[in-house]
Amino acid sequence: MPEIGATVATVVWSSGDFFGCQFAKPIPKAALSAALLRNPFAPAAHPDSTQLISDQTEVEDFQDDRAPYAVRLRVILGSAILLWALILWAAGVI
Repeated sequence: MPEIGATVATVVWSSGDFFGCQFAKPIPKAALSAALLRNPFAPAAHPDSTQLISDQTEVEDFQDDRAPYAVRLRVILGSAILLWALILWAAGVI
């Protein structure tokens, strides 16, 4: 960055050619203004095909370890019923 030099940041979102970064340290407003003035928007370069292939294999290797939807729904409903029973018991209704 123009005013402060190289800065550590993590990309937290992306949408097309736009990327949002979270900086490790706060960025002064003057440094941000200087960066915007010196670097007008230019579309980001697309990654090469080898990078896309390696990213795709990582996605294919991903295994979803969550319980099936029906099991999660039963746990949520059972917890809600139990919570309401405890509320009614504490209120002296039951």
